Amino acid sequence: MSALIERWPNVVLRCPPSTGPDADAVALLPLLPEPFTPTVQGRAVYQGTRLPRPSTEYGLVLPVPRVETVKALLNGDRPNPRDRWVRAFRQVWEM
Repeated sequence: MSALIERWPNVVLRCPPSTGPDADAVALLPLLPEPFTPTVQGRAVYQGTRLPRPSTEYGLVLPVPRVETVKALLNGDRPNPRDRWVRAFRQVWEM
């Protein structure tokens, strides 16, 4: 895994919750109604959902992606770079 990370400055890895995050890792978590919103030690970004948002502020929250965006990602295609979810996700790389 470290060899992969050395080759690219930004890598998205899906890891089980039992795996501790690296010091430079940013967790991507679903923003669920309380008390179901997960938390982690370290930096985190929350993916907004269509469920009611918690009253507590959780930092960077990505907008709910459009259906076309999800379809493109699942098909291995690039979503439109002007898509609001894609533009919002750029903030993750700057963390």
